[in-house]
Amino acid sequence: MKKIIFAIIGVIILSFGLINAPVFAETGDEACQELGGDYPELCGGGDETTLQNTVGNVLNVVYGLVGILAVIFIIIGGFKYTTSQGEPGKVQQAKNTIMYALIGLVVTLSAFAFTQFALSAMGGN
Repeated sequence: MKKIIFAIIGVIILSFGLINAPVFAETGDEACQELGGDYPELCGGGDETTLQNTVGNVLNVVYGLVGILAVIFIIIGGFKYTTSQGEPGKVQQAKNTIMYALIGLVVTLSAFAFTQFALSAMGGN
């Protein structure tokens, strides 16, 4: 059973890696002329990296990983609930897993919203 759970988690993690694959686009003088300066980061401008941007980027990655982990635990709790066969102890354990994962997801989303607000108020991301 643990092998199945690890296999499911592995497939989910690999699928997120494939979905979020980087895109390599050509950024030459032609792209700068076509866009008319709407995107200065393509033309060498806008390369400023501030502490606020760096902290915002790191926190976004952490929030994303925690969110993925919470969703994985919700799936595991649902699997436990489905396979509990009505045994009260297993049902309660599955419900607790789902409840704590949902609480973690809500806390993560709240922290994300708060940090985005704080960083935008300070002039960052």
